[in-house]
Amino acid sequence: MKNKIQQFDLEPIRRALKEGSVSGYKLAVLEIDKIFQNLLENRKYLAQTEAKKFEKILSKIKNPEKLIYARTMKEKICREPGFDIGKEDTEEIVKAYWQAIIDINRDLNLDMDFKDKIIAWFRYFYPQPLKILKKFSIWAGILVVLTIFLSDTSWGRRFAFAWVEFVHFIIFKALVVLGIIIALGLTIFGAVMLVKHKIKKD
Repeated sequence: MKNKIQQFDLEPIRRALKEGSVSGYKLAVLEIDKIFQNLLENRKYLAQTEAKKFEKILSKIKNPEKLIYARTMKEKICREPGFDIGKEDTEEIVKAYWQAIIDINRDLNLDMDFKDKIIAWFRYFYPQPLKILKKFSIWAGILVVLTIFLSDTSWGRRFAFAWVEFVHFIIFKALVVLGIIIALGLTIFGAVMLVKHKIKKD
């Protein structure tokens, strides 16, 4: 039987990214690298040297060049104290590591159902996409219930009719009147300014 995909603690990475500072970005890279290294402790990737071990890993992932770049940036962070890194670079590095983690989980025969795959694609980076999806689902549900209420109940139909009448009033009457008032006000203001300008000249 296949094992369930591991649940990784991504909260430190999210917090580090949200800091919006160079130190926070560096910490995010180091945290995702820590998760990656822990996963590689599996006996399947044992090798005589680290280089051979990394070769094994690269053969198992979809975008090895992105992981190589991510690892290079991580090494620079560790070896060069003055090395700066931006938000976009950090997000790309975290994304590369997270894709590699997904691929390695697959290689280790850890079971990922459809739900796990969808969540895994979004979780590498703060949970904004999931939050947006959740809010959209809530509002969509409210809209469906409201639509049914308005179409299938007498109170709903009355409310809908009253609302349409109100909107018509705002668009075709109130806004027109407001536009006329604004136009008159601008005309009067312009006339006053013109008279003042002529008086100053005289």
